Amino acid sequence: MFSTNPRNLASERYFYEFKELGEDELLFVNDFIGRAREAELQAFNKDWLNLFQMPFQVRSFLSSKPPEDPRRVEVEDKLLVIQKTLAEDLHAAYENGAVEMLRNLKEQVDTDWRDPERRGEFLFFLALQYVRTLKHKNAIGGLEVPAHFDLKSLWSVMQFIFASNIAYGLFSKHEKYNLTFLRNQTEIRFIAGDQPIVNLNVSDDPDLKLFYPLSPSLALLLSPSDEIESKYVDVSEIVAEGYNYLMFCKSEAQVFGADNVYLEGLIKLPKM
Repeated sequence: MFSTNPRNLASERYFYEFKELGEDELLFVNDFIGRAREAELQAFNKDWLNLFQMPFQVRSFLSSKPPEDPRRVEVEDKLLVIQKTLAEDLHAAYENGAVEMLRNLKEQVDTDWRDPERRGEFLFFLALQYVRTLKHKNAIGGLEVPAHFDLKSLWSVMQFIFASNIAYGLFSKHEKYNLTFLRNQTEIRFIAGDQPIVNLNVSDDPDLKLFYPLSPSLALLLSPSDEIESKYVDVSEIVAEGYNYLMFCKSEAQVFGADNVYLEGLIKLPKM
């Protein structure tokens, strides 16, 4: 069952479609990438930028071919498809690769967090789930950029750069974080929303505290280890209510849950 916020937005066709970035936009993205202190992270993020500019570089090369050349027409048709679906295809690939990871989490197994060989992929998946949403897409409008910037196309590549920065930061200080399974056996079941992972910390807190409902009875919490040291925590009804309210507050348009009556009451509350 699900309930939508009254401000629900219609599904946008080609949610991740992007266009070629202009010179100023490329300078902006490259400047943002260059702020990372780690050369490895800079190189990784430049690869994201290059990937999203690739269709336009190929199209530029094709411009030297006759317009009626059937090979040019065929390739340009494929490039248009890439523009509309590349980001969505990348998300689908990461989600398909995370099937076993999610199965482990729902069985309360934290191998992907504990294993150094799997930790990076695990953290990138969490970071991507955190930033890929409508809420973050709308938030990019708050960036101080010139009015002529194409924010939709900018966000298409920036979401992957943001996710890389978050994952890299968490990976580099993973020893300061703890992964906790929150078990909920109360009558107040966990809800989910169109922002599937939320940061429970306030905006000016440099540390992330990621909350990720996995089912009505189980959620994941990745938080600084000085806050919670236990691997398993049984939450009370009032704590479950608190998490649900925060999920609602940080949703953009929709919340989901097993109890429609409960959800209808929740969405009538004012957001913080």
